Amino acid sequence: MGQFDDLIEQAKAARIEFEWYQPHPDLSAVLVFRFQAGSVKKPMVVDGDQAEVLRKIDFARLVHIEGYAAIYDREAQVIEAMVDRIHLTSRGYLQSSVLEAIARGRNLREPSDELSQMPAVPERLVLGETDPDSWRMDLNSPNSAIVAELSRVSLALLAASPGMSMNQHASQYPASLKLRNVNPMDAGEALALLEGFAGSLFFELDCRYGVDISLERDMWPFEPALREPDPDKVEMRYPKNRYSAAAVELYMYGRTVEAYPLFQFLAYYQVLEHFFPAYADQEILKWVRRVLRDPSFDLEDGLHMGRVLGAFRESSRKSSREIDQLKLLLADCVDEEELRAFINQDPARRAFLENRNGLQGVEPLVVGKRYDQPLAEQVAKRVYAIRNRIVHAKDDGGGMGAAPLLPTSTEARRLSHDVALGRFLARRALIGNSHPARW
Repeated sequence: MGQFDDLIEQAKAARIEFEWYQPHPDLSAVLVFRFQAGSVKKPMVVDGDQAEVLRKIDFARLVHIEGYAAIYDREAQVIEAMVDRIHLTSRGYLQSSVLEAIARGRNLREPSDELSQMPAVPERLVLGETDPDSWRMDLNSPNSAIVAELSRVSLALLAASPGMSMNQHASQYPASLKLRNVNPMDAGEALALLEGFAGSLFFELDCRYGVDISLERDMWPFEPALREPDPDKVEMRYPKNRYSAAAVELYMYGRTVEAYPLFQFLAYYQVLEHFFPAYADQEILKWVRRVLRDPSFDLEDGLHMGRVLGAFRESSRKSSREIDQLKLLLADCVDEEELRAFINQDPARRAFLENRNGLQGVEPLVVGKRYDQPLAEQVAKRVYAIRNRIVHAKDDGGGMGAAPLLPTSTEARRLSHDVALGRFLARRALIGNSHPARW
């Protein structure tokens, strides 16, 4: 394990977590580093070849930025963040190809001028340093000390970023945004600077050139959720129920967008929302019937009719609020013990849903039976609070006392357990509002 010794010493000195991992007895062990990135840890698997490259980097002084393939070097005062390397722009080109074309002033259909061979790896790799002969766009302002650059990604960022590879032609390397002369700051401030600068720059690039550019997002760590077990056998049955076609379409859409937890959650919420009107009307009818069934009720008596109107107004007021309609729906379609069993099915699911610090502005559940509020009602409040943080772009998350829940945020990656809960509720709503089928 000699090629790992230097890395281990660096990790120990910088208090970076690491462990050995051997996936199979016949395979060589690999070293797994866990770099702190804000509130999360980025895992990075290092084999012998990668260890040789990492030894060329003083990686212990690098600060990984939460949520992005981005690193901040405090000593060099540089932030470098990779531009999305996979997703195409709306015009069907890789984002790095579009930036190169803009930098070189050429048509997108013309071939790249970049070398097609593997780049030489220098003795030391420095964050933000790229091939001087490569394309670049320099951006500066007399009103700011920060100098920005769009160019090919540095080998240092490639080598130090989990999941990235240097084994490709230079023409295939993604672009990166480099910010220089960055004053010493903590990881949270570096994240805010990167997001603010990149957002403004890429928005103006879109306005000027009509191209959509974005930063490379981390694909981890998503909060893992228990996957449904594979069936012991596949048994096809003739469908016995008829379900709302619109609600089924929303449900199936939620099943197809697993990489987008906010879309998933909203799709399942829309399934629930689909049935709200029926429950609002039921509550109003229940209140009116209660008054009309009173033996002393007199249709000709103005006071008695006032009671009917009062009951109607009161019920209408209570059932017109969306949160109350959601509570009525869950109370009718979801069995308390079945809901509790679903939450208890996965210990990690229950721990997250009961965690007071799991999501901002969202009350944790109390799953135990001894509580003054039914579990379904607690779930309704939680689901509605998350829904508000997603759909309201106000700073307070639609009155929830928390910022909006954004698609690429760290909190969005923690939604998997709430998404699973939303899917469970959507299923129960579909089943509870189905009818016997007569095909």
